[in-house]
Amino acid sequence: MQNQNNQKLVLQDISKKMIVLISTQRSGTNLLRSLLMSTGNLIDFKEVFHNNITKHNFFRFRRDIFNKNPHLSIPTPENIRHLFNQYIKYLAVQANNNSFIIDIKYNSFCHLSPCWQSPLQKPFLLNIIQENEMKIIHLIRDNVLETECSMQVLHKNKKACYTHEENPKYMSIRLNTDKIVEQLKYRQKEISFFQNYLDKYKNSCTIKYSEIAKGSLSDEVRERLYQCLGLIITGNTKTPYKKIAGSKKEMIENYDEVVDVLNTNELSYLLDD
Repeated sequence: MQNQNNQKLVLQDISKKMIVLISTQRSGTNLLRSLLMSTGNLIDFKEVFHNNITKHNFFRFRRDIFNKNPHLSIPTPENIRHLFNQYIKYLAVQANNNSFIIDIKYNSFCHLSPCWQSPLQKPFLLNIIQENEMKIIHLIRDNVLETECSMQVLHKNKKACYTHEENPKYMSIRLNTDKIVEQLKYRQKEISFFQNYLDKYKNSCTIKYSEIAKGSLSDEVRERLYQCLGLIITGNTKTPYKKIAGSKKEMIENYDEVVDVLNTNELSYLLDD
């Protein structure tokens, strides 16, 4: 019992210095993290469930843990809690007692789910994060058509972000009009689900992509981060990245077809730039 209490105190202490950034792909997470990092107040462990096995990547950590403790590979709730808590402690050590941020995409929560987790249930990992009172930033890109366009540009160029000196090779895209409505509505449902999960969680702060798209943190966003998370952002914020997307009409090769489909399905508001 004493050991469990000590473990809980350790996690509570880590939770005060940890921020979980939650979003979907192509919603500005690299931009936001770079703005937060520019103040020197946080250490960025980036997207910890990414398939690039970097030094602090979760899958690399899990592989080493499973090699030593194979029984932890069984996805019971107890094993998952233990595995994630050990990973957070590992990151805290790597951060050398500094505050740090990790990036978790909606579709990465499945990597720490029990065997009987229903896809309609609240993600088990989100429960763990909230149980430990960890701070959450929920980054939302309301215009899901922009998200889809950005995803297509990523697939063509194989590069996620561009500095001010760089330009993508390909910018024009074609959208599949047979599937676009289904894809856009699915993205909207994802955002809605997670927003509902976080609505009553006291340690959560919502930021819209439109609030950071120009590459800075406004006084309003800084105040929200402070009021919701106790995060103090001082000085000028800057990012090495730039927004590359032009107008949708210029970017989408089959723009007229997309307009017809979205108008028919009452999604025409997504065409606004």
